[in-house]
Amino acid sequence: MALPAIRRRYSYSSADLVTLNPSIDLLLDGVLAFAHRSRVELKWQVDKRRANIIILGFPRSGNTFLTAWLKEVARSSVNIVDGRSTHSALDVHRTARAGVAVVIPARPPIDTCASMMLRGDNFDQIGYAEAMLRAYRAWYVTAEQALVHDSVAVITFERIIEEPWVIAAAEPVAHLIDPKIASSVKLDLLATQLRTSLADVPGQGSDQNGVESRLMVSLPEASRARESAIARTLLVDDSLAEHLADAERAYGSFMASALGQGRLAISTTRQDMLTK
Repeated sequence: MALPAIRRRYSYSSADLVTLNPSIDLLLDGVLAFAHRSRVELKWQVDKRRANIIILGFPRSGNTFLTAWLKEVARSSVNIVDGRSTHSALDVHRTARAGVAVVIPARPPIDTCASMMLRGDNFDQIGYAEAMLRAYRAWYVTAEQALVHDSVAVITFERIIEEPWVIAAAEPVAHLIDPKIASSVKLDLLATQLRTSLADVPGQGSDQNGVESRLMVSLPEASRARESAIARTLLVDDSLAEHLADAERAYGSFMASALGQGRLAISTTRQDMLTK
């Protein structure tokens, strides 16, 4: 079903954004979802007996690995909600306003958008590069406005792949994670297990809609270096300079707000985590 004209301003995953004012966009989203029955719902209220940690970031920002890690280290009474079903910045607001713990993985625009261009097999399309930069900016401008909520935490892509345990010290999730388990999970083994679990998943370990799995899998893949280089070259093309600058400003403002409001998970050792 084609989106109504008002919802064609940005591409996935910012296609539910219009004004970048969350209050207005949430209202529009609700009305349009009711009228067209087209919204994918984020399943975070299914089991009200359990606490939730929701992972909700722009695609290709470490969502998959962070979700896998949190599933390993969360206490048994905690439900880990995979936000990849929507990747919606509006869902960040919905859940944060409800006081549910939300973890936002954050990654710089060129890295993120290049990966998205590969994911869509549009790594050589400058029009798609522009669409990704615009969607990225819209997502981060909207998500930044959710950082006022105490239930939100932010972790960078670099931290996710190198030291995901830093999120265990973040206030919204600290009591929901078992620090002993978090201090002992071997990241290389987790990555191997994750790759195995994704092997038969369309859009990850297996091809989907004619796109090769190597371009889509949410794990490092050396064989896509050529395509990645092409995408990166397009993203820094002079014709997209304004869009790239807008995306970089949005990311910089988001990260500054996350740091200033105490939402950003910072580096710590595993031993330090055990003593907190």
